Amino acid sequence: MDKKDLFNLAKEAMKNSYAPYSEYNVGAVLLCKNGNVYKGCNIENASYSLTNCAERTALFSAIANGENEFEAIWVVGGKNGEITDFAMTCGACRQALA
Repeated sequence: MDKKDLFNLAKEAMKNSYAPYSEYNVGAVLLCKNGNVYKGCNIENASYSLTNCAERTALFSAIANGENEFEAIWVVGGKNGEITDFAMTCGACRQALA
């Protein structure tokens, strides 16, 4: 799987984002060492502390499916569903991924 494939999958995942408060949609794709991929999107809640980021959504899905060896993660985001940049992971996501 190349970078373009990962980008396209992250962009596809972004379409499932639920971001009515920030209007900042994020999509992520996590590539496992065995070649499996897991997509994630951000899911907001009125209580921001209960919001789940795209990266953790993908990570939790992978772990729930028995994965524990990862090769790469690709994260994209933008206002109102338009990709404006490669999104940086927040501290909570960095901690979970570590």
